[in-house]
Amino acid sequence: MSLSAETVGALLDAGFVAACCRFADAQQPLVLEEPARDGRGFARIAVRIRRKTKRRGGGSPVLQLTLEQSGGKQWFPLLKQQQCADFALLVEWRQDAVSATVIECKETVSATEWDKVREQLAGMIVRLRALTGALQLRLHAVTCYTAFRRDALTAQLDASPARRRTRVGKRAEKGLHRDWLRPQVELPSLGCFPHRKLQLDEHGIGSLQLTL
Repeated sequence: MSLSAETVGALLDAGFVAACCRFADAQQPLVLEEPARDGRGFARIAVRIRRKTKRRGGGSPVLQLTLEQSGGKQWFPLLKQQQCADFALLVEWRQDAVSATVIECKETVSATEWDKVREQLAGMIVRLRALTGALQLRLHAVTCYTAFRRDALTAQLDASPARRRTRVGKRAEKGLHRDWLRPQVELPSLGCFPHRKLQLDEHGIGSLQLTL
């Protein structure tokens, strides 16, 4: 199977494809845009994809997914976690496998918002597993990104006395959000995934280069 519009359209609901899917090629730049809500939260991310090795026949199909509830339509009603990340990109890695990039956008990352981000990233990954299964594709790798204008959490963690090294034999305190400082994030019920920070400018504009 593949990520072509013909394959996806043949296997998935037509309304879902029209509302949630955009098709592209990895050789062309992509633009992900999160509209402002109540005058806040706008983000625009220019994405370029570079492959380590060239493929025969040119670029790779890319499926851009926006899976949040829209227009009152909930596409995954059986899932307990109804919130999910803003964007996902599926890029054909091999003929039967895809790589995924998951992106959640925030104006400011605080401790409270980081808790929400983790839940939203997890919600998107669960949806991606369902979709790739329906498309008979293997989810080869998933990398998570948090795009933000302001980082309030790092300074908070740096200033916290609790960030000092835990004594040997003493369990580390929970709820310290230290995984924001690490290259991996542990998501509820799913395990650990690579996590990257994407700094946006004051207007919510940024760029991202993916190497697959």
